[in-house]
Amino acid sequence: MDAFHTPEAEELHDEIIVDLHSLNKRLEEIDADFRKSDRIELVTLVLMCCSLMFGGCLALEHTLSIQAKANQEQLAWKR
Repeated sequence: MDAFHTPEAEELHDEIIVDLHSLNKRLEEIDADFRKSDRIELVTLVLMCCSLMFGGCLALEHTLSIQAKANQEQLAWKR
C-alpha cells in the first residue's frame, strides 16, 4: 500500500474527494427539488379534490332542491 503514496496518487485522491463532495452536494440539491415538487403536486391534488367535492356538493344541493320543489308540488296537488 505504501508503494502507491506518490504525489500524483495523492493529487488524484484529493480530486476524487472533491468530486465526491460536489456530487453529494448536487444530490442533496436534487433531493430537495424532488421534495419541493412532491409538495407542490400534493397541494395541487388536494386543491383539485376539494374543488371536485365542492362541485359535487353544489350538484347535490341543486338536485335536492329540485326534489323538494317536486315534493311540495305533489303535496299541494293532493290537498
